[in-house]
Amino acid sequence: MIPRYLKNNNIVLPFVFVVLSLLLSGCDRAPKPDSKELSQAINEVLKNQTVIIPAPGFPSKMEELMLVLEDPSAPQNAKKPYHPAEKIGWEGMIDYARAYEKQGAMTFEKGTFEERNFFDEAFSFTGFRLRVTDVIKGDTVVIPSLGRVGFKAGVVTVKDIVKTSEPQKQEDKSYTIAVTYTSAVGAAKNWLNDEILEKSGAKNRLLNEETVNVTYKDGKYSIGDEAFIKFHQKPYLAFDVE
Repeated sequence: MIPRYLKNNNIVLPFVFVVLSLLLSGCDRAPKPDSKELSQAINEVLKNQTVIIPAPGFPSKMEELMLVLEDPSAPQNAKKPYHPAEKIGWEGMIDYARAYEKQGAMTFEKGTFEERNFFDEAFSFTGFRLRVTDVIKGDTVVIPSLGRVGFKAGVVTVKDIVKTSEPQKQEDKSYTIAVTYTSAVGAAKNWLNDEILEKSGAKNRLLNEETVNVTYKDGKYSIGDEAFIKFHQKPYLAFDVE
């Protein structure tokens, strides 16, 4: 409503209509992408995706919450013909397990042990048995499809917005922005530190770029891509899958 004192004013009245028209048109103006708000919109979806990192070693068939590792440096294994890559692999897993030991999440037992293989056949090995402690027991999951054990480390979260497209206007007057981002672990568990995250391989895997269309409407950013939402409800398994 225009105040009475502005009526019939040939100078002020046109100015008022110009201002009103600019304000109204501003409601339908393309947004300037805001990294913080875009991250928040994406995180509303990503917060439902649990990050599961691999446990060192392989699950024991003799005892629950036990992992086993062969030690290529043990004297008993001196004559064993390890392939160089195999030896590096075992040594890397032992080093990885030591990172959990520092956090009180595992205990080491060294020796020669009886175990059973995939075919339930008995065999012995020299190396380590790793017991999962109460620090990490509640975050331990068995993944039968991989024949491995993993630990729930946190949830996926946006690390960096790498790039954004120009907003594209849609028929419903909303705008679509293609957002490319990298991820990290959010809501991290108390036992998780950078050493474990680095040695698990999850840190680098999460840095792979992903792109999603973000919708801007009525001053808010959101994601309406049902396929993206459904995909990120499944756990993120940070494992090497051969």
